[in-house]
Amino acid sequence: MTRKTKLLILLLLSLSVFIIYQETSHSMYQMTSIGDSFSLGINSYGSKDYGYIDYVEEELKKQNDKVVTNTDYSKKEQSLKSITTLIKQTPKIKKILSESDLLIITLGYNDLLYSLSIEESLTEQKFEKIMVEIKRNYEECIEEIAKYYHNSIIVVGYCETNSTEKYKRKGILELNKILKENQKITYIDTQNLLKRDPNFFSNPNSYYPNRLGYYEISRKIIQKTLENQENI
Repeated sequence: MTRKTKLLILLLLSLSVFIIYQETSHSMYQMTSIGDSFSLGINSYGSKDYGYIDYVEEELKKQNDKVVTNTDYSKKEQSLKSITTLIKQTPKIKKILSESDLLIITLGYNDLLYSLSIEESLTEQKFEKIMVEIKRNYEECIEEIAKYYHNSIIVVGYCETNSTEKYKRKGILELNKILKENQKITYIDTQNLLKRDPNFFSNPNSYYPNRLGYYEISRKIIQKTLENQENI
């Protein structure tokens, strides 16, 4: 083998390694969002705005220009039961979950509101039954997701409400406890992060934060995601 041939082979090998490195270092990164109106970035005045998913995507794209975000399963009316049923029955969402690098879910609020709304006369006993049912549905949902998505699931908790309705206020606090307790998830505590700070809620009568509030949530999501990657 001539010296020129050896140099050519070495050059080709080096080029191959460089191409492989370029491909792997800029491979597609898939983020999936499953949730309700909170995950859609609804603002303090009820309109779709720039939410935490948008901010997380923006940050990820600084590191990788091939970020793909799937928000097909984030809908205002989404509930724990509806998404669990959907996963069980739909091959497409199973595939999306199995291919996702980052999964962020925000679920349970609709389940709480609906359960409270259908009770004519709420009592502590009825309230406890509602929360037990929500916990059961939540655990089933996480178990179903974990069959296909094998990283730690980012679960975003809910903001405190200034509602005068006793069981609605209490329900959100109890719901957040339920969300946090599951061992398969990484919990984002928005309740203590935002604390009903007027800087994060443009409308004091609204449950939903403003852009700055959503930005704070996104920073916590990025922080927890990096911590999870370091622990792999």
